[in-house]
Amino acid sequence: MARSISSSSSSSSSSLLLALAVAVAALFCANEAVTVMADRQHDVLMDLFTTTGGSAGGWKDSTNWGVAKDYCTWKGIKCVMNIPGTPVIINVVLKNNNLQVQYSTVQHSAA
Repeated sequence: MARSISSSSSSSSSSLLLALAVAVAALFCANEAVTVMADRQHDVLMDLFTTTGGSAGGWKDSTNWGVAKDYCTWKGIKCVMNIPGTPVIINVVLKNNNLQVQYSTVQHSAA
């Protein structure tokens, strides 16, 4: 009977180790996705900053833009923390900040 308990215990340990390995792998993949998402949000905000004159000094207030790593501290950006701790932009307010937008006219030629 002791042998049966030992075998069952070994089987339980193997199952536990397998479950732990799967959980660690899932966590690693989730962390990779979190990093990619944060990087994309940062890149989009920096594109907004450069294309509207912020990087050229045209904005009235560009506090922390492009300087602080945490884009949730940038002037006009509001974030919430998503599971597993990823900052998610929920609001961008840059009203009366002298953003300069260039409109281009697209001309279509009639064939």
